[in-house]
Amino acid sequence: MCISYAPTRFTRRLPIQDPPPNQPEPEGGSERLQYCYHGSLTGPGTATGLSKLTVTQSEFWEFSVTLYALPGVAEHCLRLQNDHGLDVNLLLFCIWYGRQFGEVPEALLDDALSLSDQWRNEVVNPLRTVRTQMKKNTELAESFADSGYRELREAIKRVELESERVQQDKLEKLATNHLGQGEKAKASAAAANLKTLCEKLGLTTSQWQVHGDAIVSASENL
Repeated sequence: MCISYAPTRFTRRLPIQDPPPNQPEPEGGSERLQYCYHGSLTGPGTATGLSKLTVTQSEFWEFSVTLYALPGVAEHCLRLQNDHGLDVNLLLFCIWYGRQFGEVPEALLDDALSLSDQWRNEVVNPLRTVRTQMKKNTELAESFADSGYRELREAIKRVELESERVQQDKLEKLATNHLGQGEKAKASAAAANLKTLCEKLGLTTSQWQVHGDAIVSASENL
């Protein structure tokens, strides 16, 4: 059965918020999709200095946030990210493209990998490193507690999330250059795309298939 993707179905809004009490804070930007805010980043709770940052509405972003919020999806994504270094945005892109257009063309996947590697290394990872170090350095946190330390870290957290959104926006724009080139029905393309991605990254079937299949299966419920 061919699954069609209707953007209007992915309308769940999830506000940025801290994790519930006694729950560790997610460490990666992609890990915090469940805490994201759709719309302007100038709403309640937004850190000072982000008034000019806005989140544009995106079909891929809507799809990602909705899928990531489904039971079990976050855990499977994080296992692939933490155990094998898989970029969650690329994983979600392959599934979204399959649902929306079909099999991802090799040229598009190569471009997406190149773009994502550069963006992750030069933008996302440095932001994540600073935020993580600020969390770990309790002595520094105590010393600057009365000077906006927590507020600064929260601002960096939101900028990191925005950097993830920017990556997804660019990936979606890349996809528009390859429309009509898919070779498989959408129902099977998501799984095929994920398999191709993992093979390009040198992952064995045993490393990704259980978690990958679970994510693809969850996407069929959208």
